[in-house]
Amino acid sequence: MTTRITSGGLHGAVVRAGYAALTSAELLGRYLDHRDEAAFRELVERFAGVVGRACRAVLGRDDLARDAFQETFLRLVRHGHALRRRDGLAGWLVRVARTTALNLRRREARQRRHAMATAADPRPDPRPADEAAAVRAALKTLPDRFRLPLELVYLEGLTHAAAAAVLGCPKGTVDANVSRGLK
Repeated sequence: MTTRITSGGLHGAVVRAGYAALTSAELLGRYLDHRDEAAFRELVERFAGVVGRACRAVLGRDDLARDAFQETFLRLVRHGHALRRRDGLAGWLVRVARTTALNLRRREARQRRHAMATAADPRPDPRPADEAAAVRAALKTLPDRFRLPLELVYLEGLTHAAAAAVLGCPKGTVDANVSRGLK
């Protein structure tokens, strides 16, 4: 096992080597249960490559990929406690990275279209702002398993099969979760 000696000196290198020996599930547990920042740093280092590649594959731009990368790990901070299987962290991070990157790509495209449309035709948006806000507020109240498929299908325009591929689950699961989410 190789260790890196950085500004933390020899003690820091020994601590990092100890964290490197832990499983991802153990690191996640240390972070979620005790807010162990060193464990979180190790998780970020461990999964930076796969999360970064997933973001760049969808976005193709490093600046947007960095934003999606950060948002992916921010979601881990905010929603990591909801993970049912901590040993499934790698798959969860890749799914979140892809979904986040897709949402960012679509948001950027919408902003470009809106900017072009506004420049060409400065009419106000025909949808009431409070209606869009009400939809966003309602979606926020749903658990991720219902919210994500609904966003992908209804807001992003994906088919159920495409949403299933993004989420890494069977199409039937997306069908059921969209139906339940609408209810």
